[in-house]
Amino acid sequence: MIKNAVRSDSSEYALAAKNDAGAKSVVIHCSVLDRPGPPIGQIEFEELTPEYAVITWIPPKDDGGNAITNYIVEKSVQKPVKEGQEPEKPSWQMVSSKGNRNKIKVPRLISGKTYLFRVRAENKYGVSEALISEPTIAKHSFDVPTKQLP
Repeated sequence: MIKNAVRSDSSEYALAAKNDAGAKSVVIHCSVLDRPGPPIGQIEFEELTPEYAVITWIPPKDDGGNAITNYIVEKSVQKPVKEGQEPEKPSWQMVSSKGNRNKIKVPRLISGKTYLFRVRAENKYGVSEALISEPTIAKHSFDVPTKQLP
């Protein structure tokens, strides 16, 4: 008996039975199914503007034994922290909870605000732990010229 089985308990096991009529053994394959692992690595920014971001991530190494049905993508505005204060806990806003592609356009960003993004994988057994981005400012990846050239 395996109590509190985890994915790594998936394996082949030998089952043996014996009684007065004889003995029999057989090898059985046991698969433990679970929620997926978290997406791998870090969240990458393909595009970043003051209005939107296009983010990508690497799918989980372990899908829990069942196909990923959705990626849950959320964003949070990170409020500035005054010296000596603890940062506030993020308040997450849903971006998308449908779709199994590992790329999404996150709309409705506000120029100059700092954002966190998080992605969780989902299969029919549950939702993974989150992959959270580094704090990122919604701005162009280049500096806008302030002077006009002659």
